[in-house]
Amino acid sequence: GPWLSPKPVTVKSFPNELLTEYNISNNNDNDNVDNAILAATFYNAVHLLVTEDRGIHKKAIKIGISDRVLYVQQVVDVLKRLHPIEINIFHPNLNNIFLHNIDLQDPFFSSLREDYNEFDEWFLKSAAGGRKAWVNTDVESKTINAILIYKLEEKEIITVDHKSLPNKSIKISTFKVGEHIRGRKVGELLFKTVFEYAYKNTYSWAYLTIHPEKHEFLKDLCLDLGFYLYGIDINSKRDQVFVKQIGMQDPVPNTKEAFEFYRRYSPSLLCKGNKKYIIPIQQTYHEILFPDIQMQMTLFADENTPGNTIKKAYLSHAQTKGIKAGDIVLFYRSGDEKRVTTLAIAEDYFISQDPEYIVSKVAKRTVYSYQEIQEMSQRETKILLFRQVMHFNKKIDISWMQRENIVRGNIQSTRSISDNSFMKIMEKENAKNCIIID
Repeated sequence: GPWLSPKPVTVKSFPNELLTEYNISNNNDNDNVDNAILAATFYNAVHLLVTEDRGIHKKAIKIGISDRVLYVQQVVDVLKRLHPIEINIFHPNLNNIFLHNIDLQDPFFSSLREDYNEFDEWFLKSAAGGRKAWVNTDVESKTINAILIYKLEEKEIITVDHKSLPNKSIKISTFKVGEHIRGRKVGELLFKTVFEYAYKNTYSWAYLTIHPEKHEFLKDLCLDLGFYLYGIDINSKRDQVFVKQIGMQDPVPNTKEAFEFYRRYSPSLLCKGNKKYIIPIQQTYHEILFPDIQMQMTLFADENTPGNTIKKAYLSHAQTKGIKAGDIVLFYRSGDEKRVTTLAIAEDYFISQDPEYIVSKVAKRTVYSYQEIQEMSQRETKILLFRQVMHFNKKIDISWMQRENIVRGNIQSTRSISDNSFMKIMEKENAKNCIIID
């Protein structure tokens, strides 16, 4: 009957000025439909958009709502995390192993053979050369979930116009995440591992080649993590070469905006011109948010180690309202340890009491269940989207910070600290990734 008919909803469409500003195509009926769907998301008529349409995902990146536009596999994983059936949380583990210890008959490699007919020959030749990979393996079946095969190089010519990368570089030769675990951030974990390994071992660059008409999701991930197009691959004469600077290699910085600087040059970050905050976090949430620090294990050991991703979200009832993108955040583990454990850079910060809206903003990176978000949002909730930069090895505890006049009293709420105080902490850590540009 008519009582079942939904009420008509009028959704604001994109003005022509916005379409022009973001270079969004609007040439035919398909564009009109895509833009109407995106406008509904952009203007918050809907919380999340689920689509396999690559064109819509590309436009979502342009207008800055990619966190709210998900692939089907991503939303499946989001729903599992928001509405957990079991208590245990998926923490991907990585092994760093020689290729000759990997079973080439694992069904995981079937799709790679479809893309590259000589894959087996290349794999065996690489194994004979002593090459290694980071591998995520299923705990029960022992089959491979994800793999990143890499090669250590120095000043090799990598583009058709004979450009090389100065100093040492890491080539990501093969990268693949199984479809059944996509959305669990294993790909992000693999890249994080490469970046940390490169930085600790004085490699200046990481790079990979991507087919121009395939692997769009991988290209999006690379761009988001600070890779940029460098040229056309000298071997295939077709694939695009994307490079990532491990720390600032440009003689003059590409940007002076703090967050964009970190995206391009991580783990280097600007340490002047942005604010610094200490945020206290309870032990329980600290263990969930930073699982890799719990046992102080080495990330690159051969045994399995709990991993973590780069992009995260933290919800709190802090009084602070002024955190901006590019500000530096120091997480202080209160209660048992009473020390600063982790440095991060703010990507976004907003305030809400609407659980649906909060979920729409943090869906791709949250460790909170929907019930927890509902309970928290009964009060005004502060949502910090951030990227993890590093954990501190030195003991930056409350006693030391009080002696150095960094803080007074106990740390019970978010507080800002001076540039001078922040530099004291970085000097105690002997951190080398702090960049000051006058």
